[in-house]
Amino acid sequence: MKQIIYLTFLVLTPSLALFACNSKHPSDHSVAVASPALTIHAVASVGTVIDAQTNRPIKGAIVTIDSSEVTLTNIDGVFAIKPSVKKIAARACSYSREEMGIASSPSQAAVEIKLQPIRPKALYLTVYGVSHRPRRILDKETVDEIIFNSRSVRDRLILELQARCGLRIGEVLNLRASDVSGRKLIIQEPKPGRDAEIAFMPEHIAARLAEYINSKQLSADDRVFPLCYTTMRNLVSGLGKKLDVKISPHDLRRHSATYASRNGVPLEIISKVILRHQDLKTTQVYLGKISDTEAIRWMDILHGK
Repeated sequence: MKQIIYLTFLVLTPSLALFACNSKHPSDHSVAVASPALTIHAVASVGTVIDAQTNRPIKGAIVTIDSSEVTLTNIDGVFAIKPSVKKIAARACSYSREEMGIASSPSQAAVEIKLQPIRPKALYLTVYGVSHRPRRILDKETVDEIIFNSRSVRDRLILELQARCGLRIGEVLNLRASDVSGRKLIIQEPKPGRDAEIAFMPEHIAARLAEYINSKQLSADDRVFPLCYTTMRNLVSGLGKKLDVKISPHDLRRHSATYASRNGVPLEIISKVILRHQDLKTTQVYLGKISDTEAIRWMDILHGK
């Protein structure tokens, strides 16, 4: 009788332990288990998807196992692996796709997939580097209404950092909490091959950005706006459609230069401070063409009628 009880204990103990492990986070994307006893034979090990730069787990990463089974990582970046797995691929928003082969049994070695963060500006350059559409110059009223129509503090800050401060969308999305210092923003990687640059903010935007970072309790290495370019493009495009205006994120950066120019800011300041261009000719392209009516208006302002 004692032997029977002892054997029963050996069989049930690992089953109950695994069942408890799967029950810790019922809201996470864990593997559904109908019976703890079946799980012992179905799940050999677990894998983890992490950020290659910060080594932090990535929640909600899409994991494809042997090109057929698809699952999501839980809050700890963990996913289940069955025996005899040959290939695993993982991807997540704002990260590149990574794939790896499994040389040995997953139960013998921990599986860890590191995803590299994607720099949104690279996608932006790809999209607009082949574009030949005419330069769109937005008036202040349209831009103000687009910003006013944004639904959240986060979205409004992103739009204002572009339209008021002249940041590229990639620079905004790559900002980390440690890059914000008073009214200055440290742009760590403005463009390939260029050193870090400094961008400046109006006082009211700087105050709201600091308040937003504090409210989110972000650590120094956390991205302030952990979004991907596609999300922001859809947001800006959707806000433009409400006003029957076709607009992209980069049109907001271009507006910052045009608005400054129309208000008498010297071209050198627009180029070196707002847009941070190395060549004044590039800045002149951003400003677009000036109509005859506007040219006459500025002559009247400078010299009178």
